[in-house]
Amino acid sequence: MDNAAPGGPGAPKLVDGQRRRAVMAIFAGAGLSTTGYLMSYTVNTLIAEALHARPSLVGLPGAATVLGTAIGSSLLMRSRGPGASRRAMFVGYVIATGGAILAAVAIALHQFWLFIGCTMLFGIGYGANRIARYSAAALYPPDRRGAVIGWIVWAATIGAVAGPSLLASATHVAAAAHVDELIGPYLGGAIAMALSAIVMLAMPVVAPDDHASGGSGAGPVVAMSVGALLATGDVWFGLLSMLCGQVAMVAVMTMTPLHMSHHGASLSAIGIVISTHTLGMYGLSPLTGRLADRVGPRTVIAMGTALLVVACLIAATLQSHPAAVLAALGLLGLGWNFDFVAGSACLTRAVHSAAQTRLQGIADALVWTTSAMAGLTAGILLDRLGFPGLALAGAVVATAPWWIPVPRRMLGAHAAVHEPAAVDVDGLPGDVAAGR
Repeated sequence: MDNAAPGGPGAPKLVDGQRRRAVMAIFAGAGLSTTGYLMSYTVNTLIAEALHARPSLVGLPGAATVLGTAIGSSLLMRSRGPGASRRAMFVGYVIATGGAILAAVAIALHQFWLFIGCTMLFGIGYGANRIARYSAAALYPPDRRGAVIGWIVWAATIGAVAGPSLLASATHVAAAAHVDELIGPYLGGAIAMALSAIVMLAMPVVAPDDHASGGSGAGPVVAMSVGALLATGDVWFGLLSMLCGQVAMVAVMTMTPLHMSHHGASLSAIGIVISTHTLGMYGLSPLTGRLADRVGPRTVIAMGTALLVVACLIAATLQSHPAAVLAALGLLGLGWNFDFVAGSACLTRAVHSAAQTRLQGIADALVWTTSAMAGLTAGILLDRLGFPGLALAGAVVATAPWWIPVPRRMLGAHAAVHEPAAVDVDGLPGDVAAGR
């Protein structure tokens, strides 16, 4: 993003205090925004049903939110110049605040399609949360970025515990105010997003490296196609693991609240299951990041695949037992965490910094667009195959990184590119350019 390298001949060093304040602000914003996101996202299928949507469309609000996140993260990653990271995340959180408020209004008006549009706007703003890990990782050298990514992902543990757990309180407050109780989670989400925006104002502005435009004297950068980038090293495998882990997780998790509701579970019980799931998603992220740095991302992704498959099989075979659903959702979150953190580490370590920002923006857009489609397809699969069929489909998708090869077209594009000496043209640290 826009952060200066912490070292190198002639490059201004980022003082430890300034770097700590920046990371703390990013950490706090990620935690608060995840709280708001999960408060609202958890009840999306229930809101869709209350607004009399067809069974096949109950996954549409979640899909719109995730699609919005794909759009938002891609757009916000394009921000450049001094203070670009802080500015992008601040603007994103403000947009999310407005989207949550408008979604609450749509619920009050019983307008399903207006609600869909508002959830997409909310997701666009939440894209700020998705670029946070890259903004923080840009402060550190490549061999430490996995751990940094892990810590920022771990910030969402706050949301994992607080968000769904606050559902009952939010609905009670809404009921006390004599409005639809399902409005409560979105109003709570708006407050959390507004706090995230305020926190971003405390994030120090870090000037970009004065040598970031190639002043080091390294050779010119040769433009690489997207196909060539994806065929470089483990990038394709890392991206595929993020995609498949996200699809498997979203498909099962999105429909779990509705599935539990149909079996008589209370909103509090649903909140506990989703809290357990999201705790699994984020709770061990610092350890996952360190593990990816030490044993390599592929090993961690293999562990994530195994956890996702086991979770889906438990959900498919024991879906009528509340304790089994609780265990399955916890393992589902943990498997996603392994795939997501290790896959993200692949994208920060496998290519030169001149291409990293573009690759990361493309990767996040692909991940969240595919995730949106998974949320929408999940409603159709639940309607046609039931919850067991949906969970088994998730198990198959989770294994895909291991049997889908790099497309021949991408391999051909990679072979045609002669990689130049790396030149820092986007302000990312840890380059391998001459003199760095």
